[in-house]
Amino acid sequence: MDKVLHFNNHTESVRSLDFNPAGNILYCGSKDCSFSVISNGCIEGVVKSAHKEAINKIIHIENDHVIATGDDDGLIKIWDLRMATQKSKACVMELNEHEGTISDMVFVDEHKMLLSTSNDGMLGVFDLRKSSLYAMSDNLDEDQNSLCLVKNGKKVLTATGEGVINIFSWDWFGDCNDRITSHPGAIDTMIKYDEDTVITGCEDGLIRAVSILPNRVISILGDPIDTEDEIFHIQKVSLSHDKKLLASISLDNIVKVIEVDFLAERPMDGRAFDYESYEASI
Repeated sequence: MDKVLHFNNHTESVRSLDFNPAGNILYCGSKDCSFSVISNGCIEGVVKSAHKEAINKIIHIENDHVIATGDDDGLIKIWDLRMATQKSKACVMELNEHEGTISDMVFVDEHKMLLSTSNDGMLGVFDLRKSSLYAMSDNLDEDQNSLCLVKNGKKVLTATGEGVINIFSWDWFGDCNDRITSHPGAIDTMIKYDEDTVITGCEDGLIRAVSILPNRVISILGDPIDTEDEIFHIQKVSLSHDKKLLASISLDNIVKVIEVDFLAERPMDGRAFDYESYEASI
């Protein structure tokens, strides 16, 4: 069995984690307002009091030393970790356009833009070359909980606290031009499976594969819940690198792992997937 490493460098809960593309550096953002960097199994550094409010989201941006952090007050900071020993200079940019907790962020390298969602109801787009706001959506009057890009960057999706997936066209960020309303409750997490499909975790305890344009739920992933049991919100989902396994966590303190490799065989026209027929054929 591989050795399990434990790190106790934060005084409160770690809310967000992100790896660099190579997978050997881990960035951790905490409720204690600090973030840390773990490299090759060792703590490389901790920036304490990085924010005045709890850090809710941290993401890698580029070159293993540029990251972004977002806090409970809507502030986003860009950090150059090469300067982290000079605390006053480590933060190279502050973006303070949101008025609520930063729930998710995505960096689009092609445009050098950072996209963000917040519980202030808006999608933010920032031009990091100019250190400025590029666009802000209309207030959609619902928490924006998660964010991803599909259709080769042509569509931006946000998942909401009202169970809606908003679809924005790239460079038309003022208002969404389509909505998917197939979820009965809040969508707390959403990740990209491929350019045509996302996977969502909902407060009804179900994980769904959702086709984008055409818009519809194509599969319920994993075993259906027993309605006699207490329903726990799906808090986070994550795909393995080969997209064969999906891990999920919820408020029942259980990590569940399910096989999702069958999604690679799904119809590409958005039809619901007949899993039983597929399983019988293999």
